[in-house]
Amino acid sequence: MLRGSGRICVIDRWVCDKSDRPDDRVLRRLEAITARALRTSQNSPGVIKSLAAVRRRYDELMTRAAATPEATLGQRLYTARRRANLTAAEAAAALGAPTDLIIAVESETPPPGDMRARIEEVIAELNAG
Repeated sequence: MLRGSGRICVIDRWVCDKSDRPDDRVLRRLEAITARALRTSQNSPGVIKSLAAVRRRYDELMTRAAATPEATLGQRLYTARRRANLTAAEAAAALGAPTDLIIAVESETPPPGDMRARIEEVIAELNAG
């Protein structure tokens, strides 16, 4: 378990390569591991704090990644959705698509057919306020 004030520093070193670009796959995996630990830890306060820290940092890193010229569709969608305080299900409803599509795109699976253009439109709408 990650402990103490060095928790975020450890996460940063683990998920960023030499160019300081976050590897969101690593952080998603860390979040899944921590969430699984929470389910088996009888809701230990330490595990709860670790999960919250991982999720906060994931949001921060995705926001930073989404602001770069090399940002992926998934990073930009995730960041726009979170800024608008939408769940994946709510964003899917805005697209008229299944929730699984949002989750897949945010995990860097390319969207089918013309859905990419619609996702770009939703991102622009969400970013416009």
